[in-house]
Amino acid sequence: MNEKFLLIKINELPTSAEELLKKASGKWAIKQEKLHNVKYMIVSYKKEIVAIYEILSVQETDEEWAHGKRLSFDIIPTNEFRKFLNLELETMTSNPA
Repeated sequence: MNEKFLLIKINELPTSAEELLKKASGKWAIKQEKLHNVKYMIVSYKKEIVAIYEILSVQETDEEWAHGKRLSFDIIPTNEFRKFLNLELETMTSNPA
C-alpha cells in the first residue's frame, strides 16, 4: 500500500455517523502543502480508528491560525480500508498529523 493518509484526532466522539463526518470535515489548523498526494483521512478517538474517509477536496476557511487559513475537507466514507477500523494507533503526533 502506497497511499498517504491524513490523521485527525478528535477529543469527543459524536453519536451519529453524520455528526462524525461533519466534525472530521471541520476547520483544521494544517498547512496545505502537507496534503500533497493525500487521498484519505483517518479519524481517531482516544487512539482508536473510528472512521476513514476519502478526501474529495480541500478548502480554506475564513478562520486564521499561525500559518494561514484553517482548512476544511469535502469527504465521503470509504470501505476501502475498512479493516483498519477499531484498531488502536500508536502515535505521539499532535493534531492533525
